[in-house]
Amino acid sequence: MLYHSVVLFHSILYYCKVFYYSILYFACSHSLLHVLQKFFIPTTRQLKRLESVTRSPIYTQFSETITGAQTIRAYRHQDRFQEQSEKMVEENIVYFFAGWAANR
Repeated sequence: MLYHSVVLFHSILYYCKVFYYSILYFACSHSLLHVLQKFFIPTTRQLKRLESVTRSPIYTQFSETITGAQTIRAYRHQDRFQEQSEKMVEENIVYFFAGWAANR
């Protein structure tokens, strides 16, 4: 009977020790995740905003290019409009991929 009581007592002490370390682990990981979340959410929001701000001129220029296609061809400025479009798309892609990578 005494043997079983000692074994029970040691088992309870062991589980309390393990439980203490697991609570400590979860508390530390929760704190770390909270700090990361405080940094991550505003950063992601800002990246989405920058991506949409750089996307808007692309749509505007595309619409204006379609509307004025005859004039652009008449003055032979196709290359200039193509270069402008490529620059705007490249700038937008930077923010798009940064936001995409942040969400993964």
